Amino acid sequence: MPANLYKRGSTWWCRFKVNGVEYRRSLRTTSRAEALRRLAAEREQVAHVRYHGEARVTWKMAVEEWGAVASQSISSSTMKRYLVSMRAVRPILESLYLDEITQRTIAKIANRKGVSNATLRRDLTAVSAVLRYARGQH
Repeated sequence: MPANLYKRGSTWWCRFKVNGVEYRRSLRTTSRAEALRRLAAEREQVAHVRYHGEARVTWKMAVEEWGAVASQSISSSTMKRYLVSMRAVRPILESLYLDEITQRTIAKIANRKGVSNATLRRDLTAVSAVLRYARGQH
């Protein structure tokens, strides 16, 4: 068992240092394999904050923040269409942080098979609106 993973009761916890600062966190799982995955994610998150001075924002968080603001500034029919697009791109973007969205990720959205060009353009417009909002906020 790695020295930075340990159990409290049946729950896995992690302990690691970044730049000389020790971090201890519950990984909120009883599965060792899942604990190892979460440990890697925790280390990456803490390292990002330490070196870049900001918390990483997930796609889901960005969509929620954007939705709260956009619903007051765009028409209900446009908002409805954007939400349809958000559901369509969800499998591609759901697990990503905003800084992990690359040209290759956008290409996956744009090159989906069986989707009309008009729908692809609408989906890309919706993604662009969220990213533009998040860039201005974070």
